[in-house]
Order: sequence, then C-alpha cells, then structure tokens
Amino acid sequence: MTILRYDSGALAKDAARGLIGLAVTAGPALGVENILLPVEIVCWALAALFAVFLLRTALRHKTEIQLSEDAIAVQSPLRRRQLKWSDITVVKLSYFASAKARRGSGVLTLTLRGGGTKIIVESSLKEFDRLAESVAELCARQGIDVDPTTMHNFDAMGSPIRR
Repeated sequence: MTILRYDSGALAKDAARGLIGLAVTAGPALGVENILLPVEIVCWALAALFAVFLLRTALRHKTEIQLSEDAIAVQSPLRRRQLKWSDITVVKLSYFASAKARRGSGVLTLTLRGGGTKIIVESSLKEFDRLAESVAELCARQGIDVDPTTMHNFDAMGSPIRR
C-alpha cells in the first residue's frame, strides 16, 4: 500500500494566508470602536470564511490518501472513504486558475465517483502527477468516458488517456 499526503509547504502557505485573512477581517471588528454595523457584519462574515479555510487546511494536513492494488481510500480525522478501482464510473480533472495563472500556477482537482462514493484529491498532494497518470491509464483500461475538459487537462499534464 502506498500512502500519499498533502505537501506541508503548500499547507503552510495556505495556513499563513488564512491567518492573515482572519487577522485583517476579525481585527477591525474586534478593535475598532464605533464601527458601523454593516461593516462589522461584513468583517465577521469574511472572518468566518477564513476560519473555515483554516479548518480545511488543518484537516488536509491530517489527511492521507491510501493507494492499494484494488482501491483508493481517503483517511481524514472526520471520516474514511474507500473506492474500489473497478467501481469507478466517473472521472473528472478540473483546473482552477489562480491570480498567478500566467506563471502556470493554479489548482487541479481530481474527482473519482462510483458505488455511491466520491473522492476528491487536490494537486497539492505529493505525487499528484503519478496518481493522475494511474487514473488516466484506468480510464483507458476500463473504458471510462470523460468530458472534453477532463481529456484536455489530462493531456496538458502529460498523461493523455489512450484508448
């Protein structure tokens, strides 16, 4: 069994962004006297979003992806999901550009579905490229149809789905 984890460097950057965002949004709500109620509501709403982002980052830090010959499993502090390779019926590879997209950065998400289970893996996972290549081979081997965007994203990664 192979165990993959999210890159701690990427997670540290996300945690720093979340903490800065929380300070910038909750700080004024806590520290400014006579703040206008609508401004305070917006600050708290944004602070809540940054708090959720920090929680998700902490969960990813404790999450591991387990790969075996017959299945992929995601073990997080909240739950465990397992999907047999043979049960996968839907594969989607999505790209989300960031502000730095001109330099080729952005986030890829790999979504696998089958048997009532859905697993989503982000590209900050160590060895994400290797996992995506294995999934491209799986699509070809099992004849899983993918949408044109997913096909293009696998091609762009250098892992085309060969039929």
